[in-house]
Amino acid sequence: MHSHSHVIPATVLTFLLATTGLAAEWQRITDPPAAPQNMLLLTNGDVMTLTSDRGPNAGMPDRSQVWMRLSPDTQGDYSNGSWRFTAPMSIPRLFFASNIVRDTRLIVIGGEYSGIGLQQNITNTGEAYDPATNTWQAIAPHPEPQFGDDPTMLLDGDRV
Repeated sequence: MHSHSHVIPATVLTFLLATTGLAAEWQRITDPPAAPQNMLLLTNGDVMTLTSDRGPNAGMPDRSQVWMRLSPDTQGDYSNGSWRFTAPMSIPRLFFASNIVRDTRLIVIGGEYSGIGLQQNITNTGEAYDPATNTWQAIAPHPEPQFGDDPTMLLDGDRV
C-alpha cells in the first residue's frame, strides 16, 4: 500500500486562501495549470508544482518533467499572480520525496516511477532545483539502491 499524500486534487489547488485583516476568503487562482501535484512553497514565496500542462514541453512523452511556478503579484496576491514553466528535471520522476532547503533550493530524491515513459523502477537518484537560475543539478543518490515514494525530513544544516 502506497501513500501518495503529496498528490493534491486539482479542485483544491485552484484556490488559495487570501487573508485580509482578521477576515479570510477563498479566491480563485488565475489560469491554474492542469492536474497540479506536489505543490511546494519556495522560500521566495513562489509556489512550484508538477503539472500535465504541456507548454514548451509539448513534444515530451511524460508530464512528470513539466514544472510550473506561480509568483504572487506585486501586492503578494496569488489569485492575480503569474504562472511560468520552469526547466525540466534531467530524469523524469513521479512519487518522490521533496524538501525545500534554506539556501532556496528544492531537493527531490527517489521516485516510484522514473525515466522516459515513467517505468516503475524505484530510483535512488536525486536532483536540486535552483529557483534563482531555473536549473536542476544532480545530487548524491540515496545510499540504498531503491528509494521510491518515501518520506524525508529536513534536519539542521540542511541535511535530508
